[in-house]
Amino acid sequence: MKYLSAAKLSAGLLTWLLAFLPACSHTPVYPEIGDAMIDSSPRGAEVLIDGVSRHQMTPCRVTGIAVGARRLTLCYNNHKTLNADIVIKAGQVVRVNYTLTPAALKQLVGLGLPWGAYANGMSVDLANDDMYVSNRSNQVLRYHATDSALTGPFPIEALGPQLALAVSSRHGRLFYVCRAGGDTVLVCVDLNTGLVIRKHVQPDSSRYVKLEISPDGNVLLVADSLGRRLLVVDARLCAVVKAIPLSGYPSDVIFGEASDAACVTLCGSNRLAKVDLTSGAELQLAPTGNNPRGLFWSLDRGQLGCCNATDKQLTLVDVGNWASAIVMDPSVGGASFTAACWTDDPFYLMVLIKGRVNFPDALNIVYTRNWFTTSKMVAGDLIDVAWLPSARRYVVLARDTLRLLRGDFH
Repeated sequence: MKYLSAAKLSAGLLTWLLAFLPACSHTPVYPEIGDAMIDSSPRGAEVLIDGVSRHQMTPCRVTGIAVGARRLTLCYNNHKTLNADIVIKAGQVVRVNYTLTPAALKQLVGLGLPWGAYANGMSVDLANDDMYVSNRSNQVLRYHATDSALTGPFPIEALGPQLALAVSSRHGRLFYVCRAGGDTVLVCVDLNTGLVIRKHVQPDSSRYVKLEISPDGNVLLVADSLGRRLLVVDARLCAVVKAIPLSGYPSDVIFGEASDAACVTLCGSNRLAKVDLTSGAELQLAPTGNNPRGLFWSLDRGQLGCCNATDKQLTLVDVGNWASAIVMDPSVGGASFTAACWTDDPFYLMVLIKGRVNFPDALNIVYTRNWFTTSKMVAGDLIDVAWLPSARRYVVLARDTLRLLRGDFH
């Protein structure tokens, strides 16, 4: 009997096994990420992927991007923000090059106020693109804006020079504060007829600095600086519901994320407070600089800001955790910040800056990635600025002029 050697037996078994096993082929496996080579003109633009900064400037290679359609954002001072869709493939490099367009702010039209009116504030009806201007005359002045024109004024008779005002277009109500017969009077007017519906005479210790209507038009808030309180008014009935005492002197008020809370700047204590309108409790407090005022919301209402007037600073508060930060442009001139408004691009902010004695005011465009002024428009004695989303225009109120601006930032 013959015996097979171990070597021959192993070779035979291997041949037998290979005959029954399928052929094996190797396919390389790539991770679910890719890269992008990004360039721009001008170079030095900041790169964001899906809204998150990669802390890189063009030209650059961005690595480790998740595959699929991604939103690329390039932002560069004094240029329009560029947004583009790119497709990232596993293990591959996408190459893109974009040209950025300079940003611009242009005045479309300006209307002079009637002689002697001298504006001191404005309330914007966003539903109708109407501006109501309080002034020293015995008339409230209404103007209407389109994408290329301003019309007006359409006067509404008042009991006297107005100190502050607000409008509820939903209920056809105009509220204003004036001095009449030595008293401070809160007046409610029917916009359809122009007739006074109700008057509330307040004590001489009152000084109403701001009126604000809730987003649903049902509630009016009145900031009483000398009285250190907020008046809550039912805008439908034109009736004062309650007075909420505050821990400081209110200089401005704006509604919070909902109509059941308000945010108030408090002078003296230099704080920004969130106030529950039901209980009257100050739910949140954030420190500010000196003389806070000029409240403004970010476009997504995730951030609330105010002007620290005499410090020439801005306080920004994250409403998610109420954490605050103070920002400023160290090179800015002027005497104080009085008002601010986000543009339609989250990387640019408009700030009204009061000029020093014998110098005009300026509307500064601030680039929020480094908080430096990118451009400015010098324009007399400025009062307020607002963004009109439907017309995609800005309105700027000066003491004697109302201006309509177009901003190419986005």
